[in-house]
Amino acid sequence: HFLGFPDFGFSKSAKETFRKWGGRDSVVTRLVWCIRALKPDIVITSHDTITTKPNRQHGNHQAAGISVYEAFAKAADPTFHPEQLSDTVGPWQVRKLYFRNRSQDSAALKTLHIVDIDISASAAGGSSIGDLAFSALQKHRSQGLDKLARSSIPEFFRRHRFVLVRSDAQYPFDAHDLFSGIKPSVRTPGILPQAKNDLPPFSIRVSPEVVPRTGSATFVVAL
Repeated sequence: HFLGFPDFGFSKSAKETFRKWGGRDSVVTRLVWCIRALKPDIVITSHDTITTKPNRQHGNHQAAGISVYEAFAKAADPTFHPEQLSDTVGPWQVRKLYFRNRSQDSAALKTLHIVDIDISASAAGGSSIGDLAFSALQKHRSQGLDKLARSSIPEFFRRHRFVLVRSDAQYPFDAHDLFSGIKPSVRTPGILPQAKNDLPPFSIRVSPEVVPRTGSATFVVAL
């Protein structure tokens, strides 16, 4: 689920996704509330708003990119859904917004503020950034990614390059530091809603076109 919205299957467009999720404002509003509650300095997303065919991502991803781009400014606007505001949740200005960049066009990359993260470096808990990222990817069990082998991931997909698309001010650029120029501050995040345990059952349909018509075969559904 994305912000409590159902993963209803492959979607061809953001327009379709927004319609099934109750409208664009519904999605942006939930994301704004999460930003206000968590109070992040940096927001990064793997999903952009600009990639065109044939590389355009599916509708759920497009909706995520569009929503986070809008939420960057609206989370700081006290007139946007003021009913969200309380003693612990107030307007919050994210400092920087990054989109993940998987482009292999070296000429185009030179024109962008690209931050390249070394995923072999250790995070605060001791595990490498790459290990943490892969562990998070495996949580997508409904898509079978808990069975994913790390060696099967294409090299270009393993790159963690991010391009700065929005910021609240001019910050010094560092090609290896997403937080360059930002001074850490102490804050008390709000409490996010707990995950639902009463999710409705779902069904899986298999097209006859992808099932072998001769010989033996094993069909595995990973949940």
